[in-house]
Amino acid sequence: PEEMEKLLEETGTIQELLEHHDFYMIDAKVEEVARALGLLDLGLDRDVTDLSGGQRTKVLLGKLLLEKPDILLLDEPTNYLDEEHIAWLKRYLLDYENAFILISHDIPFLNEVVNIIYHMENQRLDRYVGNYDQFQEVYAMKKSQLEVLFQLGFFSYPQFYLFSIFYERMVNLANFRSNCLVPAFWNSTVAFVFSPVPSIFNTVPIPKR
Repeated sequence: PEEMEKLLEETGTIQELLEHHDFYMIDAKVEEVARALGLLDLGLDRDVTDLSGGQRTKVLLGKLLLEKPDILLLDEPTNYLDEEHIAWLKRYLLDYENAFILISHDIPFLNEVVNIIYHMENQRLDRYVGNYDQFQEVYAMKKSQLEVLFQLGFFSYPQFYLFSIFYERMVNLANFRSNCLVPAFWNSTVAFVFSPVPSIFNTVPIPKR
């Protein structure tokens, strides 16, 4: 009896795992994703080695979406996709039950699917709540305020640099407190932004004495 109970428990665990990963609907799911990404026209029985680079990228994207990982990492997912495919991907990501991290140059796409921006600059990673356009507004305002203070002579260069770090952290803290209803990370949609080198803080003119 004990062995039978153990086997039944293991069977129940496997059953839950299969249902969680849509095992009994896998054929329908594969066809849905393949149609949405324009892969049905290529033929699902074709050898991947016969496909072009763009077509292989679509296959890999479809495979990744079907796996439904806890954190989905997407690097330029709209490459090689037509407008109708991008529209479907937007809907898919907005309904995605887990978190995803997105790296993309497609600004309209970013604005529609992300609510958190991570900005890399001066070897620091800063967090902004909102889409890409909202990040640009906050970042431009912060940059302008800091440059005015520096040009007015309120700071030497080292003081200016240290104050910029302090200021950014205070702004991010205020954003966090004012957006306390933003979903936790596991339900977040994240994009990364990397500033070009050299940094703006290294190109601000030093005021004349």
